[in-house]
Amino acid sequence: MKKLLIAGASVLALSSASFAADLPPVEPMMPVEAPFSWTGFYVGIHGGGAWGDADGDDGTDVFDFGDMEGFVVGAQAGYLWQADWFVFGVEADGSFADLDDEFEDLDATVEGDYLASFRGRLGFAFDRFMVYGTGGVAFSNLEIGVAAVDDDANFMGWVAGGGIEYAITDNVSLGVEYLHYDFGDEIFEPEGVDPIEADYNVDVIRGRLNVKFDSLFN
Repeated sequence: MKKLLIAGASVLALSSASFAADLPPVEPMMPVEAPFSWTGFYVGIHGGGAWGDADGDDGTDVFDFGDMEGFVVGAQAGYLWQADWFVFGVEADGSFADLDDEFEDLDATVEGDYLASFRGRLGFAFDRFMVYGTGGVAFSNLEIGVAAVDDDANFMGWVAGGGIEYAITDNVSLGVEYLHYDFGDEIFEPEGVDPIEADYNVDVIRGRLNVKFDSLFN
C-alpha cells in the first residue's frame, strides 16, 4: 500500500511539472505611467509683437495714432487646476512694451511703455495639449507729446484673448497667445496746450515658455 501511494505521488508530480512546462511564460508587469496633469504653480517668460491705436481729441484737432507698432517682452506667473478635461486658473503678467508713433502734421508723438494684467484662464486639455481662453483686468501707460511738451497717464481697462499650449516635458510647456487690451479714455494736459482726451487699445501676439512646479503643492 505504501509503495502504491509513493508511485501515485510520483506520477502526479511528473504530470504537474509537464503541465507547467506547457504553459506560456509569465511576463513581468510593467509599471503604468500616470496621466499628465496641468495642475500646479508655474512661472515663465514671453515675447512677441504688438500694435496699437490711440486717438486724441483736443476739441480742435483729432490725433489719429493708428499705426503704433512694436514688441513686448516680459514674464508671467500663475496656478492651474485640472479636473478631467477642464483646466482653470489665474495668471498675473507684466511686459515691457516698445510702442510708438508720430503725427508730423501736428508735431505730436505717442508712446506706450508697459502692459500688465491679472486674468482668469479656462481651457480644455487633451493630455499634454491645451487650448484656452483668458480675460481680466489690464493696466498700461501712454505718453503724448505735442509741440515739444508732453504728458503721460496710466490706464486701467480690460483684456481678453486665448491661446494654445503644449507640455514638452512634465514641467516645461511652450505656447502662443493672442490678447486684446482696451483701456478706454484718459485726459492728457501737456503744459501750454489744450487738454487732450485720448483712448487707447493694443493687440498682442506672443510666444510663451512656462516651468511648472506641481511638487510644491503635492
